[in-house]
Amino acid sequence: MIQKIKNNSGRLVLSVLFVTGLTFASYGAAYADPVAGCNPQVLDAMQKKAQAQVALDVSSTEQIINKPDSVLATTCFSNAAGVSAKKGGDIFSGDFTAGLTPIITDSLNMFYKQFSNSEGSKLKDFTGAILPSVVDYTATALNDSPDCDGVSKLWDRVKDEGIKGGVPWATFDDLLNGTMPTGGGDTFKANWDQIKSDNVFADLKAAYTSLPAASIPAFSPGQTACQVLVAAGVPVGPCP
Repeated sequence: MIQKIKNNSGRLVLSVLFVTGLTFASYGAAYADPVAGCNPQVLDAMQKKAQAQVALDVSSTEQIINKPDSVLATTCFSNAAGVSAKKGGDIFSGDFTAGLTPIITDSLNMFYKQFSNSEGSKLKDFTGAILPSVVDYTATALNDSPDCDGVSKLWDRVKDEGIKGGVPWATFDDLLNGTMPTGGGDTFKANWDQIKSDNVFADLKAAYTSLPAASIPAFSPGQTACQVLVAAGVPVGPCP
């Protein structure tokens, strides 16, 4: 009797799974079907335009906002390490600057390479002029001195910088044709060229030009709202 119940339970479970699978399959097929009256080409063109717009926004943002500077550089880590090696060594077993130097110097040299285009490093403004470096990324040797003005100099640059330029206005035609507007800075131009090489603009133009031409009826003769709806093909019945 128990075995019979088990067998019946197994058949019941299989039946439920089969019906559930059919239900999900029918829902999946219905969900995948395009909605009547919606053209998939329009959605594709909208997506391609959004991709181009996002890429443009990234170009503008990176032109305006530079990479943040290293905290180790702005706070003169090599000086702090030098003071610790000299003063701390004097307290205990003696100056260990010589032993610490290759470890700190090599590490900082490699680490500071990641900040070649930061706000406080030597970089170009939107006019192409070279700005002086206010954060010393060459200071990697241990120095027995507590003096450090990296944060102060970086703050002076930021507060006196004003509104940054180098971000031109791009029209929709510029996006369609991949034509960079005049006035773009070096970073903006580099990003624009990369977007163009990735065919983002070309894909947008292809999707846009493939859209069917809209057929707009003549609404001029319409004197009433009912007549306008009839001209648009809306079944509202005879107009008074």
